[in-house]
Amino acid sequence: MVKLKVKSHVQQERNMAGVGNKFAPLPPILLNKKKGEPYKPKTPEDAGGGKNPFARQLAHGEKDVRDATFRALGKWLGARSDVDMLDMKKIWKGLFYAMWHADGWDVQEELAEEIGGLIHKLKHRVALMYAGVFFITSRREWVGIDRHRMDKYLRLVRRFTSHVFRYCADRDWAEGVVGDVGEMFVRSALIPTGRGDQGVVDVGLRLHLAEVFVTELRNVAAGKDEVEIGCDPDKENEANGGAPRTVFRRKKGEKRKASPEPVPRPVPPHATDALLKPWAQLLQLEPHKTLHKRVLHQVFERVLEGADGGPAFSDPESVEDASSAVHVRLDAATMKRMARTFIDVGADEGTGDLQRESLYELHIWFRKASKRAAAAEGGDGEEEEAFLAKKEKKKRKKEPSPEPAPEEEEEEEEVGAENEEESAGTFARLGSSREEEARINSRLDRPRLDAFGGRVTTLFVMISAAGYLMEAVLIRLCSWADRGGLGIQDRFLVHAGWLALVGCGLVALHLRSKRRADEEDYVALENGDV
Repeated sequence: MVKLKVKSHVQQERNMAGVGNKFAPLPPILLNKKKGEPYKPKTPEDAGGGKNPFARQLAHGEKDVRDATFRALGKWLGARSDVDMLDMKKIWKGLFYAMWHADGWDVQEELAEEIGGLIHKLKHRVALMYAGVFFITSRREWVGIDRHRMDKYLRLVRRFTSHVFRYCADRDWAEGVVGDVGEMFVRSALIPTGRGDQGVVDVGLRLHLAEVFVTELRNVAAGKDEVEIGCDPDKENEANGGAPRTVFRRKKGEKRKASPEPVPRPVPPHATDALLKPWAQLLQLEPHKTLHKRVLHQVFERVLEGADGGPAFSDPESVEDASSAVHVRLDAATMKRMARTFIDVGADEGTGDLQRESLYELHIWFRKASKRAAAAEGGDGEEEEAFLAKKEKKKRKKEPSPEPAPEEEEEEEEVGAENEEESAGTFARLGSSREEEARINSRLDRPRLDAFGGRVTTLFVMISAAGYLMEAVLIRLCSWADRGGLGIQDRFLVHAGWLALVGCGLVALHLRSKRRADEEDYVALENGDV
């Protein structure tokens, strides 16, 4: 017989009394609000003892408490030239859960704009720490965000990134400011550990950041980064997620203000280069294939659309928002320097196959884009005609041609002399020194040597298997002939034949690979034929 456990009458009375007596009262720090009076948040000076009470108040369940604490936090951070890292992490823990408690898309939109806009009121050192700890906190907490709250945090990342770019634009894209912001992205958002971490749970954050990076940069450069916050009061039934409070853009019946004309603030080439360096470092270290594809196409390819001589100038209809894309500048000299950096980094020892492939692809893209930009910068069109003629010559070179007539041999010799002069000119532009030429050739030979080693290994395994199979067949045949197996002399002959086959195969592979022209491969890589 099963004995049922019956609750005591004391427990039943507690249940009937409701939830009021089940939980401990709120701590005293949150009970300093009287009826009819605004909440007065406590600051670290009020708490004393080195404590920071902002996090606890920012994560409070009441919106009035959170709003009052955020205003006090803005004044407290704005008055400081430096903040302890631990205090900043506590503050961002509270801000993260302030967004967690925000109900309704209009309230979330307002909070995201306020959190991002706070960076403009801070001194440079504090602003960098404020932005960096935001991404550190987002990486740490990303795994705990459920699907119902993911949209609000995606919006927060987008708006915060936009305000970081606006912070640079307000300082005229100063080289020092943009360089510090790029370093902040590297250390806090993209590769804070200094190495690629496969399977890290925050890969979704970096995928989203790669998707919004160029879009928000274009909006800031074109002066289109202002957003309207809240619901339209003229629309009575506009949904706000069923939240108890609604944020309106203006008072009901008030006339709608005309939106100001956007004032472009173009991104200079040096600033674009500094903002792309974190993504290049990510491609050098990150082993995540999906992230590589997203960065290549959503960051670098979209930036090249607005570069000098790019599709945004030649074919604006093929580029989404071409009018904004042209404000993210890249000139021929900057792209040529970046292309050289990509191939140098990709050729370093220890670079993986996926990373090297992505960096070499970037080298080809930027090399071609630099040539287009150089052709577009020539006012008389002579450079553009030379570029098109060279492109046509390469196209004819790829097509199969019939046997050359005796009269055409002299023309081919002239073309060969021109190619030699062009190759010599390429090496002269890259450094005009034998050491530089030898270094480039050695780096370009490494992929071919890797391929040669792979073919040698495959051939060695195949011939080894064939040799042992031949030996097994001979042993079987000898056993049928009642010889009792192979003798020492027979085994020696089998192994000698096997080694001879291996040697012949290695010699054949060596002669075949030797016929490749090193200079021809380098010129092909420089011209983008590979």
